[in-house]
Amino acid sequence: MSQPPAGPVPGTTLSEHESKRRLAAIGVPIVEETLVADPEGAARAASALGFPVAVKLCGRSIAHKTERGLVKLGMRDEASVRASAAELLAAARPEDGAVELLVSRMVSGKRELIAGAATDPTFGPCVLFGNVMVKRYLGSAERLKDPTSEMELRKYREMAAYFRKYANQYDADWLLVIAQGYQESQLDQAKRSGAGAVGVMQIKPSTAADKNVGIENVDQLENNIHASVKYMRFLRDRYFADPALDRLDQGLFTLAAYNAGPARVAKLREKAKAVGLDPNQWFGNVEIIAAHDIGRETVDYVSNIYKYYTAYKAIAAQHAAQTPPAG
Repeated sequence: MSQPPAGPVPGTTLSEHESKRRLAAIGVPIVEETLVADPEGAARAASALGFPVAVKLCGRSIAHKTERGLVKLGMRDEASVRASAAELLAAARPEDGAVELLVSRMVSGKRELIAGAATDPTFGPCVLFGNVMVKRYLGSAERLKDPTSEMELRKYREMAAYFRKYANQYDADWLLVIAQGYQESQLDQAKRSGAGAVGVMQIKPSTAADKNVGIENVDQLENNIHASVKYMRFLRDRYFADPALDRLDQGLFTLAAYNAGPARVAKLREKAKAVGLDPNQWFGNVEIIAAHDIGRETVDYVSNIYKYYTAYKAIAAQHAAQTPPAG
């Protein structure tokens, strides 16, 4: 077996390309890629690899590319590669040190994995395996509230009956709906936005009055929840009834449409398909295009709701385990 290539001195980090070379040296398959110095080199590498390609800024001091917009996906010709490569190089910061461009084939799949190693003071050398979503949902606490504090759970219990009632009426997952309510307002019916949205679900009275919803007085809690759940069902039936979507992704795409608009989400799905991503999966696929094209707002909106949903599922499961069976 060949030896891994030489790398940085102890105490420094490996670049993405160097890390992959080490994996390849011990038999782990990696995506075919080429490291280049400039936009012209990137264009030549892309042509040699075959389109579509991804282009990234690469360096030993660059660990988190997506948050800085240092990943360009779905490049289909040399001109777009050159333009993206020039944009990436211009985005380099002094603290990044020496940087290059990494050009790779586009690949897609249904699962992502994060693997890491660390030396724990108690257990010694350890290897971590987990879903790449860990950082996204558990490592972004500054964007999240805590829905499990006693004060927040009191609101959850007070409103649960309304969420169950209308989720059952419109065939929705009530825990996902109440998680959306927490994201929108922290379950605060008194909340008002400058854009005119009101209540727990931050729905506009004009939206609730639309013929597809037809609910008045959304300044009242029950009507507010009713109107939002009915509107979400309308969005799901009109835009996301595709049998290729599983129930969870139907819900996630509907949430994205509630935030960004259904027409925009439809375009994101089309673009995801065009660059080789799965248009029927939000996480790890369409959300990548959303982050690139419209920024973090909708991506954070959906991912935060999913985090709250996970928390509420755990609360519901705990409650069920503590409730004695009837009879």
